Amino acid sequence: NDWRELLALLPLKELELPPYSNTGVKQAPTTKKQETFVIINASEIDWLTATTYDIGVAERMTEHMQDVIENTHRLDGPTGYNVQKKKRIMQYTGTLLSVSGRGSVFVGSGRQKDPPHFMMRASGAVAAASFVSLHRDVASELARVSRLDIQVTVKEPDGWNQTAAFLRAKDRGRNAGFIESQGQTGQLATVYIGSRQSERYTRIYQKEVEQTRYLRFEVEFKGERANAIAGKLARNSARLTAIMKYELTREKDPMLHAVFSPMLKGDPIQRIRLVRESTTQKREKWIREQVIPALFNWYNDPNKDDSLVSEIMAAIGDRK
Repeated sequence: NDWRELLALLPLKELELPPYSNTGVKQAPTTKKQETFVIINASEIDWLTATTYDIGVAERMTEHMQDVIENTHRLDGPTGYNVQKKKRIMQYTGTLLSVSGRGSVFVGSGRQKDPPHFMMRASGAVAAASFVSLHRDVASELARVSRLDIQVTVKEPDGWNQTAAFLRAKDRGRNAGFIESQGQTGQLATVYIGSRQSERYTRIYQKEVEQTRYLRFEVEFKGERANAIAGKLARNSARLTAIMKYELTREKDPMLHAVFSPMLKGDPIQRIRLVRESTTQKREKWIREQVIPALFNWYNDPNKDDSLVSEIMAAIGDRK
């Protein structure tokens, strides 16, 4: 059997879990108050989804998860982790590691049509570390980023009004939504701008941590736009601050700009322009990533119909 097929049947590496404390507990006690970690006044990655067909990248993904465990164990305060093995997300089966107050990371394997495919999904502060871990593979295009969220968070200014922010977006002709929820410090609202199905989706939302209110400006990139931006960041040809400055400028909201622009100083505005693949490039990519591995699996199958080999060769020869 093809090594790729065998690999898909193997579980991910067993994670070596250090004790959460000197009592030997491997899971953070649910009764213990957990610290929430918030990065403020700086642009940061808040969500990362990356995929690959490359076994070397997949191994680095699992090694990164081990690094997260070791680094979490060295953190001060009531931080911990819990591991759920054989977690399934879409077609991927793997391990989900939740780091209390700092986000999570999932690494799993599945199948993308035929060849084994691997995915890493990380959120919160863990996502930023995950991107650093994979940046060389993203830069070399061994890993593809299908979603990338970038945010900047500040302490909520006195008198900030989310309803007014929503109405200003509607007045600008933007496709905007508004959702409220009850928090410990009062009503918390999220303003959504754009379509969730598009490659760019903006959120402005209130967040509370330990009785302190924060305001976050966040942009969710997906598909080709996410991969293009991630590639630029990985190759140091773009900076988070410059990208967020452009996204903030796109909203054309002076009040929003006044709150967040002081945190985005130092870098010029940078717009990432997409270079779309041609039909020929897409077809060649499909052949390399899916057709060739599928043919390899079939060719090494002892039960294959050998006459089909002659048919394939004849078809290629007829079109030369």
